[in-house]
Amino acid sequence: MRKRLIDGKPLFGNEFKYLLVLGALAWMSYSLPQVAAAMQTASSYDPGSSSALVTSSLSYPSPTPTPCVTASPSISLASAPTIAKMTTIYDQFGNSTTTYQATFYVSVSAVGGSVTMGLPMSPHPAWSYGASSFGVYKNGVLSPMSVQAVAYSQPASTTLSADGYYFTIPQGRTIVIPVTATFLVRNAAPNAFAVQMQGVQWTVNPSYASTLDYFMANNTAWRTPAI
Repeated sequence: MRKRLIDGKPLFGNEFKYLLVLGALAWMSYSLPQVAAAMQTASSYDPGSSSALVTSSLSYPSPTPTPCVTASPSISLASAPTIAKMTTIYDQFGNSTTTYQATFYVSVSAVGGSVTMGLPMSPHPAWSYGASSFGVYKNGVLSPMSVQAVAYSQPASTTLSADGYYFTIPQGRTIVIPVTATFLVRNAAPNAFAVQMQGVQWTVNPSYASTLDYFMANNTAWRTPAI
């Protein structure tokens, strides 16, 4: 087989092979990082934030999605809270038992999405008879007493859950919830009593953890007059 010559040298001599190797290395140094970057971009999700962490979709195990909670209630008083002595009974020894009932008209607006609140018999009621919901003041001082009963019902313009334990306030809707807290005092006179609303629980979905709003705690605007 005859060799092809250029200027008396083989066409595919050592010099030509050396040039081919240099060309191949130059192509690899330029192209492979470009290909790798393209592959990474194709297998990743970027939510659009320059500071966001880009996670490869090929990672294992895949991360568990977390719901993005943007909804919340705007809570205020629709009117000043009130308190009344409902009944007083006496036993055969002259001891008295007086029933007090405090009433709060709470305005709730659903902002940024629907807001769900539990009814009194639900696993997570908006208000309960615990200290996180109400405090009883005796002669102007928070006492160890607690309310014995809390009552409120599903407001109009809300949706009741299938199990009957929760109601949902649609986004942008404002409702007013009358809430009563009742407690008993034995031989009340001459003391004066008042009730403070301390907190309220809500959620965006009964399947998620409830949030306790405690901003009204010790705020006298959320306390009844003393009687």
